[in-house]
Amino acid sequence: MILDLTSGGRTTYVLGPHHPALVAAHASPSPDAATRLVARLEQLVGGLAVQSFHPSAAEARRHAVTVARTATGRQGLIECRGASTEPGSRLVSHGDGLQIEAALKKDAPAAFLVEVVQFVGGVRVPPPGYFERVRAACDATTALLVVDETTVGFGRTGTLLATTREKIEPDLLVVSFELMPGVSGGAVLARRSRGIATGDLTLDAAVASVALAAIDLLENEVLGVVKKAGIAMQKGIHELLETRRRWSLDTRGRGLVHALTLWEDPAPVLAACRERGLTITATGANMLLFTPPLVATVDDIKETLSVLDGVLAE
Repeated sequence: MILDLTSGGRTTYVLGPHHPALVAAHASPSPDAATRLVARLEQLVGGLAVQSFHPSAAEARRHAVTVARTATGRQGLIECRGASTEPGSRLVSHGDGLQIEAALKKDAPAAFLVEVVQFVGGVRVPPPGYFERVRAACDATTALLVVDETTVGFGRTGTLLATTREKIEPDLLVVSFELMPGVSGGAVLARRSRGIATGDLTLDAAVASVALAAIDLLENEVLGVVKKAGIAMQKGIHELLETRRRWSLDTRGRGLVHALTLWEDPAPVLAACRERGLTITATGANMLLFTPPLVATVDDIKETLSVLDGVLAE
């Protein structure tokens, strides 16, 4: 089997675009799914409560910014360079603690909006201690810490939510339910101690049912496989980096989201991979993206990287 390294074309399709359990949940939704989803999400991250549901992840993200501005009475927003940013945001480099400390002190914004692992712009992984510094800097300036998990949440980094893996304490957390084609939605969770009022908790029953089915699968069956497959992927990509120096420059990632930077234009590599039945994408400056579905096994990962290795060896 040759693996699709794009998860069916969307990073958020963590179980692939047509997983049978998700298809079944979508076809036969539970009437009380939204209510049960509230309880389930609040179990995942201690100290947070579901503040609102939204028709799309993008709307949830925008709403989180609005909530932060209302709660603080300020308008400024800081985001990371290379991410999908809101108009007028001040930009800092992801993972640079000094930059965010200085920017928060200078601007006193409503919030710092950040991904745990920044996907757009090259799979940027935070260095140790980064989010501890961010939390302390936000507290010192009374800015809210808004964590965006709409792209690499739901198991992609090896735990159900990347926030818990990094032991982050967000004031607002944004998650996506865009887990398969035809399913769109998102949620904002707020720290209970902030006293932020609950908003609209209306969510299509089919969307909520799919989200619940995905959480069940991830917790009960998939995450253990993800950890092993993630280790295999990291090891295999680092081996490519060492043995194919003519092509490979750098790699970074976590769990089952990785990037490999090439010295040259990746177009010939992509074309050769397609000829061998391997689907892979590129982004930014000569960067290959690896975002396989989380049901991929260690053997799947090894076979896929073997195909890529053959291409780079030519």
